[in-house]
Amino acid sequence: GQLRVSAGAGGGSVWLIQAADSGYYRMSAVGVEGPKTSVDLSNPSHMPVLARKANVSGQFWEMSPVDKGAYRLTTLWLGKDVALSCAAERGGRTLTMKAPSPALI
Repeated sequence: GQLRVSAGAGGGSVWLIQAADSGYYRMSAVGVEGPKTSVDLSNPSHMPVLARKANVSGQFWEMSPVDKGAYRLTTLWLGKDVALSCAAERGGRTLTMKAPSPALI
C-alpha cells in the first residue's frame, strides 16, 4: 500500500510499503529512485536513511499497532525494544531510533 505523510497543505511525501518475509515490511519513498531504495538504518548511528535496496536487517520493518490507528515501527536489526521516533530539533524534526522511556513501559 501507500502512505502519504504531509507537513501541511500541498507538502509531504508518498511512501510505498511492501510486505516482505516473516511479517516484516520494506518502506520506499515514491519518486526517490522508486523501489531501488528502502528506508534503512545507518551503521553505527542507527539513523534512518534511504539506501539502495539490499537484503539487510535494517531494511526490514515491523509495524505493531499501539492505539487509535497508530503503529510502532521497529526493525529486524535492532529488535522490538528500539522504535522509530520523531524528535524536535533545531530547524525541524528528526527521525531517530530510540528505546522507550521507563515511564512508557
